[in-house]
Amino acid sequence: MEDAKDQSAFTLIETLVVIAITAVLSTIFIVYSGSSNSNLNLYTSRAEVVSTLERAKSLALDKSAYGNYGAEGSYCAFGVHFDLAGGRNYYLYGIATSSNNCSGVNYAWPGSAIQTSTLTGQAQFVSPTPADIYFIPPYFLGSATGEIVIQDKKSGAKVAIGVDAGGSVSALSSP
Repeated sequence: MEDAKDQSAFTLIETLVVIAITAVLSTIFIVYSGSSNSNLNLYTSRAEVVSTLERAKSLALDKSAYGNYGAEGSYCAFGVHFDLAGGRNYYLYGIATSSNNCSGVNYAWPGSAIQTSTLTGQAQFVSPTPADIYFIPPYFLGSATGEIVIQDKKSGAKVAIGVDAGGSVSALSSP
């Protein structure tokens, strides 16, 4: 007959310790994956907004694609309008002129919507200042300055985008 000391098995305490450690690690993983998903959506939204702002700047500089600057029926500027009421939509737009010059043109939205976009996930605009950022070719003359802050509704995390008077668009480290 075998001695009880020779049998190998897990005790109840060892089993409970393993279950507790597994539960703690699972909880940490679930919380971490949820917050990383929110951050991923937030940074994806920031990249999409930066891309739209860069496209507006590129269209403003590419006079050949939309006619000569200031010519009748051409675009005087391109910009991005941020929907402050809804908090999630933004529009790439162009400002056309019916005259031979662009003096006296109102560059703010409403313009001719070229593209409509919506922020991904739970992201929303907190403070686009101003609501319209536009680029006037061939120089930007301060019309393109501003800061756009995007916040995740669930986590409260924020990211910012800055546009300076020279038309430089940059993702800021924190708002």
